[in-house]
Amino acid sequence: MNKTICSVPAKIMRNVVLLLTLLFLTGCWDRQELTEMGIVTGIALDMNKETGEYILTSQFLRPASQSTVAPTPNEPFILISATGKTIPELMQKTNRNVDRNGFYPHNKVIIMSEEVAKSGVLHLFENFQREQNIRSYAWLAVAKGTSARSLLEKHKTSISSIPASFLNNLFMDANADAVSSNLLNFYKKALKKGESPVIAVLSIDEGVEMTPQTTKLSGGAVFDGDRLAGFLNERETMAYNWVKTKIRNETLGSYDFLSEDGSIVALALIDKNAKINPNVSKGSLDSFSIEVNLLTELSEHQPMKEFNENADIIHYLDNIEKQAEKKMKADIRHLTETAQKELESDILGFGDRLYKRYPSVWNKVKDNWRAHFKDLEIEVEVNVKIKNSGLIKGTLLPESM
Repeated sequence: MNKTICSVPAKIMRNVVLLLTLLFLTGCWDRQELTEMGIVTGIALDMNKETGEYILTSQFLRPASQSTVAPTPNEPFILISATGKTIPELMQKTNRNVDRNGFYPHNKVIIMSEEVAKSGVLHLFENFQREQNIRSYAWLAVAKGTSARSLLEKHKTSISSIPASFLNNLFMDANADAVSSNLLNFYKKALKKGESPVIAVLSIDEGVEMTPQTTKLSGGAVFDGDRLAGFLNERETMAYNWVKTKIRNETLGSYDFLSEDGSIVALALIDKNAKINPNVSKGSLDSFSIEVNLLTELSEHQPMKEFNENADIIHYLDNIEKQAEKKMKADIRHLTETAQKELESDILGFGDRLYKRYPSVWNKVKDNWRAHFKDLEIEVEVNVKIKNSGLIKGTLLPESM
């Protein structure tokens, strides 16, 4: 009798334990086998000018071509294009044209043509956020003067066999005359007032004589909300980076200018600090001030002078610093005037800075910020310090000269 009574709870406990262990034996309901995935590393968005429909080009990897055991002679990637009106439709049509379903989380770059960028893009990118099929750290760029698809094709100057990997490296090592921005940064600026997005520009340089055709990352694409408003040239982009961009690599690139004696001076920019301050009095916005402090190295001077005393070197460097400050100040002024008068886009984030420092003043002007921004008075101050000159007392020119 006692044995039967004691055995009932034991059986129940055993069954409960067995049921609990089943929880650890379940698999993922939405799992995807690696052999069934078509890994996409880059996408391009063009527009059919006749129908207004979008053309999505996806770059799929061919794993067999990159095998270290038995590689195939085929290209390591394949481009698949589809035409449609929405991103889900485009992705579904793409899957019909390839033997594996597209897997987009490993996508490195999103390129869009000028036509697509001018028509507005947030409604297209909404699917990326809603479905989380493309991660927000993917690079974002506008194709200037060419189709977006052409930039996903094989490049003659690429060491990497995958065009998307080549483009990813361009963004990672971007110079000071180029903007490198990802999808997340675009979302942040396009969805708020007070700062307009600036993203990368990719183009194809046809080259001259013996120089092959190359893919070029330079300049910046300026947006008004989510629509393309215009472009910054390389000089304007450098000024933009001095004010806005954090240091990406060891240096901010090189800045060269024509000195007063007609020779070329090149400065390597190694550190910077920039501030944008709103000037407010009696609850009203008077002006803005931009202060940029740059730490540089003198990397080249053509031709280099001969110095006999250290005092001569110090005087020479002081003079170069003043000339650089004057040139850079003019470049930043030109950038602000272009943003105010031509592009009508607050690319430096004056409105955002006003909101953070003086929210009550921002509330007075935010509904009509475009008109206020066009007439803003902006003061610019630039301070240049040459940390290292590498100067030698003697000249590198032959004595006979």
